[in-house]
Amino acid sequence: MKALILAGGYATRLYPITKFIPKPLLLINGKPMIEFIVDKLMQIDNLDEIIIVTNAKFYNHFRLWQERITNANIYGIRITVINDLTTADGTKRGAIGDMQYVVDQCKVDDDLIIVGGDNLFEFAMPDLISYFNERKKNIVVLHDIHDKEAVKRFSIVELNHENKLINFEEKPKDPRTTLIAICCYILKKETVPRIKEYLEKGNNPDTPGYLIEWLYENDEVYGYVFSESWYDIGNIEQFEEANLKYANL
Repeated sequence: MKALILAGGYATRLYPITKFIPKPLLLINGKPMIEFIVDKLMQIDNLDEIIIVTNAKFYNHFRLWQERITNANIYGIRITVINDLTTADGTKRGAIGDMQYVVDQCKVDDDLIIVGGDNLFEFAMPDLISYFNERKKNIVVLHDIHDKEAVKRFSIVELNHENKLINFEEKPKDPRTTLIAICCYILKKETVPRIKEYLEKGNNPDTPGYLIEWLYENDEVYGYVFSESWYDIGNIEQFEEANLKYANL
């Protein structure tokens, strides 16, 4: 299995703090946000590479971080940083476009876990991997936020009795549920080429949820529901809240 951390955005909603530093390298209680994600990924026994995709503006920031952790031998796994060659928010490839760029550049031919670089979550990664291994199906990670107003900013999901997706709606105007998809997915090796199929059909290349919305109608996707803490660092308030939470752990 390989892991892909999406870090190609420009985080304009967090300006000015992200004007000169990428969001995943912001410090949460003194530690770069991305390291919380890598710590979780390192719980996967058969993981052989972590790939981070970023843009030309922040590529050197991630390369310096990569050199530091490699020289310190902190993780003991190959960490690859990919430059998607974009330089501004208006010219970015989009998250799904970056997924395909990585698949092409790294010749990914394996099960792939995809994680947003601004997601902090507390569920046990081995539990998610066991869930995937038992089913051998595509997986989307889900969380109930119990807030019908807040859910309008995310992707809502409905499951059948087997936890198979039967409905997925990106940014619903009138949500029927508060169960949302976070930016954490596992795609089977056989499904990875379908990212290209999705893009070739002219679909939205940016918001990752649109890929899952298309995929569940064209393939089998199952939901993994967790109840532990989760933070989506999208604005200053969420960044400050996460800092406060992790300072008290």
